Amino acid sequence: MLSEGAGTLVTTGRDADGIRVITARGVLDTATYLPLRDTIIEAALDGACAVIVDVTELVVPTPSAWAVFTSARWHVSTWPDIPIVLISGRAEHQRTIARTGVTRYVPAHARKDAAIPNTQGPLSSHDRCVMHPCALGNWPSFAI
Repeated sequence: MLSEGAGTLVTTGRDADGIRVITARGVLDTATYLPLRDTIIEAALDGACAVIVDVTELVVPTPSAWAVFTSARWHVSTWPDIPIVLISGRAEHQRTIARTGVTRYVPAHARKDAAIPNTQGPLSSHDRCVMHPCALGNWPSFAI
């Protein structure tokens, strides 16, 4: 979790379905890029079946900084292959996220309820050996 002094305040929690929800507030810049990316990666590695990042209150002065979410996804795409999904009710966020190419790897939605179906993707090769906690109800479990 980042502190307010770092420029971006990130609060984390987990909903009843095992999905980690991260709310990012403040400014995303060179000082907060890596700590935010690392927070997202840690959430994915913490046994969640998906990570939803609410960026509604995030200020991003440089459009290229949105790549932080693509970077986080790349770090967890092979293992544990946890989906990362963005939510923002701000139309300008949606346009910029799409324009910068982030949505090729990280879906973005206006509301959390619209984002949840994107957290349940097809089984990857990793899932054939180790199932996600959402599929089995606990972690770790091995498929036979």
